[in-house]
Amino acid sequence: MGFAMELPPYKSDVQESVYFPVEGNQDRVKQISDAWRSIQRKGKASWGRANNRSFPPFDDWLRKRVELTCLPFPMVDPWYPLVEETPSTVSMDEFLEMKRERDQLLAEKTELEMNVARVQRANQELKEKMEDQDKRHALDAKRFEMDTTYYGKISQALASSNREHDITKEKLFRASKLQVKESEKLKIIAERDHYMAERDHYFRQMKIHQKEVGRLQQENTELRFAAEFVRMEGEIGPSAGPSSS
Repeated sequence: MGFAMELPPYKSDVQESVYFPVEGNQDRVKQISDAWRSIQRKGKASWGRANNRSFPPFDDWLRKRVELTCLPFPMVDPWYPLVEETPSTVSMDEFLEMKRERDQLLAEKTELEMNVARVQRANQELKEKMEDQDKRHALDAKRFEMDTTYYGKISQALASSNREHDITKEKLFRASKLQVKESEKLKIIAERDHYMAERDHYFRQMKIHQKEVGRLQQENTELRFAAEFVRMEGEIGPSAGPSSS
């Protein structure tokens, strides 16, 4: 004894002393009973469930052995207290309450998934918008560079026009002094008017360029504010609805 019987024993291991009448053998009965009580746990090792003293293969062998030998076994109370099993059924009220909590959790899960999907869509739209804005910004930067080069040339032309204007003024002054012919004087005046008109045109182009630069700077500022707002909204996260108790 001392260990749970797992398999049927060999015939050579079945000793005659295992089968004996209870009457007049109380010491041996007590010894065997103590051995049965100690088989469930030996130190920290478990040797089976609390209500089991053997395993099914041994039980089948023992049942057939009893039927074969017709050994009488006295009916006594079990040595180990029965373990009350936890009921496997619940009341209808408990079931409905658990179902209600489950449905509420599923609804909250669905709402959270929708919030996450909405934030992801917003982030994707913002990403696409920022990519488009980056492309536009690159094009605007390229155009700005080209305009800067163009208006640099305009500035050089203005400087040249101013020089030509000074030369024209000098010619007019000399003409007034020398009393040149009227036709030559009119030609000089026409040249002066042409240079004046060209200079005014360059000035207007310069003002248009300055307005365009201001507009691009304003768009870039608004885009940075929008990106910062969406980033802060993403860090705060979607509101998770009321939690179930």
